[in-house]
Amino acid sequence: MSEILTLRDRKDAKVKAIRAALPGIERALAKYALLHSGRFILFGSAVTDRLHYESDIDVLADFPREQLGAALDFNHALGAEKDVPVDAIGLSQCKRVFLDRVLPHSRVCS
Repeated sequence: MSEILTLRDRKDAKVKAIRAALPGIERALAKYALLHSGRFILFGSAVTDRLHYESDIDVLADFPREQLGAALDFNHALGAEKDVPVDAIGLSQCKRVFLDRVLPHSRVCS
């Protein structure tokens, strides 16, 4: 007889998968940033350790304008590769009030 997974089990497994993928994602982001003279900044529940089953990995991309599109594309491809939702936005596209709220609780990958 196969084991029955409850909704709680499935939600817990999703959080566990995000947590397990995070170190590899951070390493890949740091390597990309180093090669392309930019930086990625992680923020949100993945950094504050408040992950839940609907969490994604929130990333700010701080790159020169001509490289920003490729940096954002890299984030989305990395998320697809790791089967973890990644939400990336350019730092230059953010309002100061938003940055003032998230940057104190962020982690730089560079």
